[in-house]
Amino acid sequence: MNFIEEVRIDNFKSLVDFSIKLGPFACLIGLNGAGKSTVLQALGFIGSFFKPMGVQSWLSQRNWEISDTATKLSSKKNLTVSVAMQIDGRRIVWKGSFNRVKVCCTTESLLDDESGSEIFSVSSGSMLAVHMTGPGTNQSGIWPIKYQGSLLSVVDAGDLAPVIQRARGLLAGLTALDLMIPQSLRASSRGFHPEGIGIAGETLGAFYAALDPDSKRMLIADFQKIYPHIEKIEVEKKRAGWIILNFVEKISSTNVGRGLAIKATHTSDGMLRVFGVLAQGFSSASIICFDEVENGINVEVTEKLVQALVEISRKKQVIVTTHSVMLLNYLPDDLARSSVQFIYRTDAGATHSVPYFSLKKAAQQLEFYTPGDVVLDYSLDRAALDAAALEKSIRGRGLEPECR
Repeated sequence: MNFIEEVRIDNFKSLVDFSIKLGPFACLIGLNGAGKSTVLQALGFIGSFFKPMGVQSWLSQRNWEISDTATKLSSKKNLTVSVAMQIDGRRIVWKGSFNRVKVCCTTESLLDDESGSEIFSVSSGSMLAVHMTGPGTNQSGIWPIKYQGSLLSVVDAGDLAPVIQRARGLLAGLTALDLMIPQSLRASSRGFHPEGIGIAGETLGAFYAALDPDSKRMLIADFQKIYPHIEKIEVEKKRAGWIILNFVEKISSTNVGRGLAIKATHTSDGMLRVFGVLAQGFSSASIICFDEVENGINVEVTEKLVQALVEISRKKQVIVTTHSVMLLNYLPDDLARSSVQFIYRTDAGATHSVPYFSLKKAAQQLEFYTPGDVVLDYSLDRAALDAAALEKSIRGRGLEPECR
């Protein structure tokens, strides 16, 4: 499976000189206001670079101005990003410098980390100097193209080497559902949305209606593992192509096929959220980010939700934020050790990151406690101080911090 393994970001809201390492499954924890949601927003913003006109669409969905993405902690103008990916067993690194005035990356490159060779590059100027190499592709020249985000968002697939196509596909499929709320999940929707349920869940009905029969059966089967009283999910079509979902409940063991249909507008918040999370696993998105994934979900359901998320991460990368120690408790120790990232603010106000169980006290306590119990016993305030001290110590020895 292809996935992002490290991201470096400088000059996005509180993300200044920030980096984070990720695996196929990643769980971000930290205090309120530490910057967990900001990390997901930044990832979604980066993903928008690789979709045609994606930047403006991403901003419009949130009612943001481009200036809202800039940090107030430094005077730097451009947003600089580096994304290291595993693509078919190769470490490929995309780097870009995003100009907020031009709304595009004025310089960018793709590097094959093993060979050190540059397989795609864009240089700034009055027009663009582009160089692309790879099997069947060796082009260099001036392309006077208008675009947003990355030039890769508008280049035809046939002009790109296969590894570049797959890297672009991975990044274009980076989807952050950081605004998912019950009101949107309940809403009628229409159209074709292969990318999923929408950043707030607003296209859930239309997305489900367009799934192929096999995907629908698998999704319902996954949903029934968590809510066995749900018999089926019906698609109710309204005028002008609008769609709303009906959740059909079994009202007795003898009434299979004659269940009680409840419209999405009257379905519980938690049930809708779980269905939305599971549904997104069937989308074309390659990387899925959920903010506070446990919101509105009963504790008894959390364990099954965690199992479902880990299962989804076998097919596509999953990144979640959480405040739930119960969610952490349902992670196996080995997975918790590799996946839990601690997000904290420095004295200067910047958001930084460190693998939570790289902190000495957290690592020691994991030998005796469950992951959630470690967080309960080891206050996040204390962990933030220890993380800052660890980073200072590493820098003092002239080494590069593992994560910032």
